[in-house]
Amino acid sequence: MRILFAILSYFMLSCNNRKAAQKPKPIFYKNIAVVTPDSCVKWHLPLTSFSIEYPSAYQAFYSGKDNYLNLKRYNGSGETEQEFSFGKAGGVDSSMVEKSVYYIDSFYRNLRAYQTKSIGYQNIGNKTLFTASGLMDFDLLTQKIYKGKYRMLTIVYPSVKPLNGIVIIILTKSSLDSISYSHEMANILSTLKISKQ
Repeated sequence: MRILFAILSYFMLSCNNRKAAQKPKPIFYKNIAVVTPDSCVKWHLPLTSFSIEYPSAYQAFYSGKDNYLNLKRYNGSGETEQEFSFGKAGGVDSSMVEKSVYYIDSFYRNLRAYQTKSIGYQNIGNKTLFTASGLMDFDLLTQKIYKGKYRMLTIVYPSVKPLNGIVIIILTKSSLDSISYSHEMANILSTLKISKQ
Protein backbone atom coordinates (compact mmCIF):
# COMPACT_ATOMS: atom_id res chain seq x y z
CA MET A 1 0.00 0.00 0.00
CA ARG A 2 2.85 2.38 0.85
CA ILE A 3 4.48 1.64 -2.49
CA LEU A 4 1.25 2.42 -4.35
CA PHE A 5 0.86 5.68 -2.40
CA ALA A 6 4.49 6.63 -3.17
CA ILE A 7 4.00 5.94 -6.89
CA LEU A 8 0.76 7.96 -7.00
CA SER A 9 2.39 10.85 -5.09
CA TYR A 10 5.35 10.86 -7.47
CA PHE A 11 3.03 10.79 -10.51
CA MET A 12 0.92 13.69 -9.18
CA LEU A 13 3.97 15.80 -8.34
CA SER A 14 5.57 15.22 -11.74
CA CYS A 15 2.29 16.19 -13.50
CA ASN A 16 2.01 19.37 -11.42
CA ASN A 17 5.65 20.27 -12.16
CA ARG A 18 5.05 19.70 -15.86
CA LYS A 19 1.96 21.98 -15.80
CA ALA A 20 3.92 24.69 -13.97
CA ALA A 21 6.75 24.44 -16.51
CA GLN A 22 4.29 24.80 -19.41
CA LYS A 23 2.77 28.03 -18.07
CA PRO A 24 3.66 30.79 -20.55
CA LYS A 25 5.81 33.62 -19.29
CA PRO A 26 4.51 37.14 -19.92
CA ILE A 27 6.23 38.96 -22.75
CA PHE A 28 7.11 42.61 -22.35
CA TYR A 29 7.75 44.86 -25.33
CA LYS A 30 9.73 48.10 -25.34
CA ASN A 31 7.09 50.06 -27.24
CA ILE A 32 3.94 51.21 -25.45
CA ALA A 33 1.03 53.03 -27.09
CA VAL A 34 -1.18 55.01 -24.71
CA VAL A 35 -4.60 56.56 -25.36
CA THR A 36 -5.94 58.90 -22.67
CA PRO A 37 -9.17 60.90 -22.26
CA ASP A 38 -7.14 64.05 -23.05
CA SER A 39 -6.01 62.62 -26.39
CA CYS A 40 -9.61 61.59 -27.16
CA VAL A 41 -10.77 65.19 -26.59
CA LYS A 42 -8.06 66.41 -28.96
CA TRP A 43 -9.14 63.87 -31.62
CA HIS A 44 -12.90 64.51 -31.12
CA LEU A 45 -13.49 60.85 -30.25
CA PRO A 46 -15.51 59.33 -27.36
CA LEU A 47 -13.50 59.25 -24.14
CA THR A 48 -11.59 56.07 -23.37
CA SER A 49 -8.27 55.14 -21.80
CA PHE A 50 -5.99 52.19 -22.54
CA SER A 51 -2.40 51.20 -23.15
CA ILE A 52 -0.86 48.35 -25.09
CA GLU A 53 2.68 47.12 -25.63
CA TYR A 54 3.85 46.07 -29.08
CA PRO A 55 7.00 44.73 -30.80
CA SER A 56 9.32 47.04 -32.74
CA ALA A 57 8.25 45.35 -36.01
CA TYR A 58 4.97 47.33 -35.72
CA GLN A 59 4.34 51.03 -36.29
CA ALA A 60 1.77 52.95 -34.25
CA PHE A 61 -0.59 55.44 -35.88
CA TYR A 62 -2.80 57.50 -33.58
CA SER A 63 -6.34 58.60 -34.37
CA GLY A 64 -8.05 58.17 -37.64
CA LYS A 65 -11.62 59.22 -38.33
CA ASP A 66 -13.05 56.29 -36.34
CA ASN A 67 -10.00 54.76 -34.66
CA TYR A 68 -8.01 55.67 -31.60
CA LEU A 69 -4.97 53.69 -32.65
CA ASN A 70 -3.66 51.43 -35.42
CA LEU A 71 -0.67 49.11 -35.06
CA LYS A 72 0.68 47.95 -38.42
CA ARG A 73 3.34 45.46 -39.41
CA TYR A 74 4.65 45.67 -43.00
CA ASN A 75 6.54 43.20 -45.15
CA GLY A 76 9.64 44.06 -47.20
CA SER A 77 7.59 45.45 -50.10
CA GLY A 78 5.53 47.78 -47.88
CA GLU A 79 2.39 45.62 -47.82
CA THR A 80 0.51 45.34 -44.51
CA GLU A 81 0.99 41.87 -43.02
CA GLN A 82 -0.91 42.45 -39.80
CA GLU A 83 -2.93 45.34 -38.40
CA PHE A 84 -4.58 45.99 -35.03
CA SER A 85 -7.28 48.69 -35.20
CA PHE A 86 -8.62 50.09 -31.94
CA GLY A 87 -11.94 51.80 -32.64
CA LYS A 88 -14.85 53.26 -30.73
CA ALA A 89 -17.47 51.01 -29.14
CA GLY A 90 -19.36 53.67 -27.22
CA GLY A 91 -21.11 52.73 -24.00
CA VAL A 92 -21.29 48.97 -24.68
CA ASP A 93 -21.43 47.28 -21.29
CA SER A 94 -20.49 43.66 -20.59
CA SER A 95 -24.05 42.43 -21.20
CA MET A 96 -23.94 43.85 -24.76
CA VAL A 97 -20.57 42.45 -25.91
CA GLU A 98 -21.92 39.34 -27.69
CA LYS A 99 -24.67 41.32 -29.45
CA SER A 100 -22.11 43.94 -30.56
CA VAL A 101 -19.76 41.30 -32.00
CA TYR A 102 -22.66 39.72 -33.93
CA TYR A 103 -23.67 43.16 -35.22
CA ILE A 104 -20.16 44.01 -36.45
CA ASP A 105 -19.81 40.59 -38.07
CA SER A 106 -23.15 41.00 -39.91
CA PHE A 107 -22.06 44.45 -41.11
CA TYR A 108 -18.97 42.93 -42.74
CA ARG A 109 -20.98 40.01 -44.18
CA ASN A 110 -23.15 42.56 -46.00
CA LEU A 111 -20.06 43.70 -47.91
CA ARG A 112 -20.08 40.34 -49.77
CA ALA A 113 -16.29 40.22 -49.50
CA TYR A 114 -16.33 38.70 -46.01
CA GLN A 115 -17.05 35.15 -44.84
CA THR A 116 -17.67 34.35 -41.18
CA LYS A 117 -15.62 31.38 -39.97
CA SER A 118 -16.66 31.29 -36.31
CA ILE A 119 -18.33 33.31 -33.57
CA GLY A 120 -17.98 32.45 -29.90
CA TYR A 121 -15.69 32.40 -26.91
CA GLN A 122 -12.01 31.95 -27.67
CA ASN A 123 -8.93 31.74 -25.45
CA ILE A 124 -6.46 34.39 -26.58
CA GLY A 125 -3.33 34.56 -24.46
CA ASN A 126 -4.43 35.03 -20.87
CA LYS A 127 -8.04 36.02 -21.67
CA THR A 128 -11.27 34.30 -22.72
CA LEU A 129 -12.97 36.64 -25.19
CA PHE A 130 -16.12 36.59 -27.30
CA THR A 131 -14.89 36.99 -30.89
CA ALA A 132 -15.92 36.75 -34.51
CA SER A 133 -13.37 35.45 -36.99
CA GLY A 134 -13.62 35.41 -40.73
CA LEU A 135 -11.92 35.98 -44.05
CA MET A 136 -12.01 39.30 -45.92
CA ASP A 137 -11.16 39.42 -49.65
CA PHE A 138 -10.20 43.03 -50.28
CA ASP A 139 -9.99 42.41 -54.05
CA LEU A 140 -13.81 42.17 -54.08
CA LEU A 141 -14.29 45.64 -52.54
CA THR A 142 -14.59 48.81 -54.60
CA GLN A 143 -12.31 50.70 -52.19
CA LYS A 144 -9.11 48.68 -52.30
CA ILE A 145 -7.49 49.35 -48.92
CA TYR A 146 -5.39 46.19 -49.18
CA LYS A 147 -4.76 43.50 -51.79
CA GLY A 148 -5.84 39.91 -51.39
CA LYS A 149 -7.29 37.95 -48.50
CA TYR A 150 -6.89 38.66 -44.79
CA ARG A 151 -7.99 36.70 -41.75
CA MET A 152 -10.07 39.00 -39.57
CA LEU A 153 -10.73 38.84 -35.84
CA THR A 154 -13.24 41.14 -34.08
CA ILE A 155 -13.20 41.73 -30.32
CA VAL A 156 -15.29 44.17 -28.26
CA TYR A 157 -14.06 45.36 -24.87
CA PRO A 158 -16.93 46.80 -22.80
CA SER A 159 -16.97 50.29 -21.37
CA VAL A 160 -15.52 50.92 -17.94
CA LYS A 161 -17.72 53.74 -16.64
CA PRO A 162 -17.41 56.64 -17.11
CA LEU A 163 -15.24 55.80 -20.15
CA ASN A 164 -16.25 54.10 -23.42
CA GLY A 165 -15.45 50.63 -24.70
CA ILE A 166 -13.26 49.76 -27.67
CA VAL A 167 -13.57 47.52 -30.71
CA ILE A 168 -10.42 45.74 -31.81
CA ILE A 169 -10.23 44.41 -35.35
CA ILE A 170 -7.15 42.41 -36.26
CA LEU A 171 -6.29 41.73 -39.89
CA THR A 172 -3.64 39.16 -40.79
CA LYS A 173 -2.57 38.38 -44.37
CA SER A 174 -4.05 34.93 -45.08
CA SER A 175 -0.88 33.66 -46.77
CA LEU A 176 1.15 34.05 -43.55
CA ASP A 177 1.80 31.28 -41.04
CA SER A 178 -1.28 31.53 -38.84
CA ILE A 179 0.30 29.85 -35.80
CA SER A 180 3.24 32.23 -35.34
CA TYR A 181 1.08 35.29 -36.01
CA SER A 182 -1.61 33.99 -33.62
CA HIS A 183 0.99 33.65 -30.86
CA GLU A 184 2.25 37.17 -31.48
CA MET A 185 -1.32 38.50 -31.57
CA ALA A 186 -2.08 36.80 -28.24
CA ASN A 187 1.11 38.19 -26.70
CA ILE A 188 0.28 41.73 -27.80
CA LEU A 189 -3.35 41.49 -26.60
CA SER A 190 -2.21 40.16 -23.22
CA THR A 191 -0.50 43.54 -22.59
CA LEU A 192 -3.74 45.54 -23.12
CA LYS A 193 -4.67 47.54 -20.04
CA ILE A 194 -7.97 49.42 -19.97
CA SER A 195 -8.20 52.05 -17.25
CA LYS A 196 -11.11 53.72 -15.55
CA GLN A 197 -9.65 57.24 -15.63
